[in-house]
Amino acid sequence: MPSVLITGANRGIGLALTKAYAEKGYKVFAAVRDPGKMEAVNGVLVVKLDQGTLGDAKEAWFGSGWVARSSEKDEQEEEEEEEEEVDEERVEAEARKQTLRKKRREWRKRRTRRKRRKRRTRRKARNTMSTKARMREKIDTGYTGHSAEQAKDISQGAAISELKSKHGIDRLDLVICNAAINVTHAKFAELSMDDLEITWKTNVRGPLVLFQATLPLQPEGSKFVVVSSGAGTIGQKHRAGGGVYGQSKASVNYMVAKLHAEHPELVVLSLNPGWVPTEMGLQGAKWNGLDDTPQRLEDTLPGMIKVIDAAKKDTTSGLMVNYDGKPMAW
Repeated sequence: MPSVLITGANRGIGLALTKAYAEKGYKVFAAVRDPGKMEAVNGVLVVKLDQGTLGDAKEAWFGSGWVARSSEKDEQEEEEEEEEEVDEERVEAEARKQTLRKKRREWRKRRTRRKRRKRRTRRKARNTMSTKARMREKIDTGYTGHSAEQAKDISQGAAISELKSKHGIDRLDLVICNAAINVTHAKFAELSMDDLEITWKTNVRGPLVLFQATLPLQPEGSKFVVVSSGAGTIGQKHRAGGGVYGQSKASVNYMVAKLHAEHPELVVLSLNPGWVPTEMGLQGAKWNGLDDTPQRLEDTLPGMIKVIDAAKKDTTSGLMVNYDGKPMAW
């Protein structure tokens, strides 16, 4: 029985692919951030995986219980907080000899300055809460915006390792990287760096870490498919706004081409599913002044599966292919 892992499997394109491959007799692993929100599908094993909490895939691979580590800055902040507690005790002891009120006032000033420095550092290093709120409203994959620094959820590498250790899976014949986000329609001149960072973290870094994490389970001839978008093609450059999403998809298309060249044993494909009425697709239509999307998922899904099943190393591997089987220039 062939096996497939599908990310962003709880809704939209990911859920449709999950159901389709289950019906085809595949052993399907549906990778979602919140398993409790995943629709029950017969024959599908739900795996907890958050494409937004990205740890080191190689390190995670050797430890099924590994959780993404805090950043060095967070560790440094913890040390500073410990030192701060010690300083407080010293201040109190000294205050007994001198003037308690004066020493505490001086200590509070130092603490305030340290906190201000920490806040400035965190604002630069982390995503703003407003960005996370927008993500929760616009996401099409179930990902809700935890930063890697928060490290609250299992990493991709650990999730894949669990497939091997807990479920006895030693191979994946097909990996479909479907999870992605589109958080803003801003023009490049108005684009916030927070939106840029979170888009690239999920849409570009996420697929690469997923590839690294699943590579040990991919035998010769297996397929790694990234669900891309027409927004990442040069033919869509005339559309107003939405540049960072298209930029991220063009980048992942290039990654697919490079992985094809670097791994002659694998079939690597970038797939355009069409502009279909998922939450993300409908939001994109609204941004472009449309009432609906040009295509329907029930019409493009059979073509997507046909393209994936027919993909070979010497035909469509390394290319971006439309759901109708035609290569696309990106």
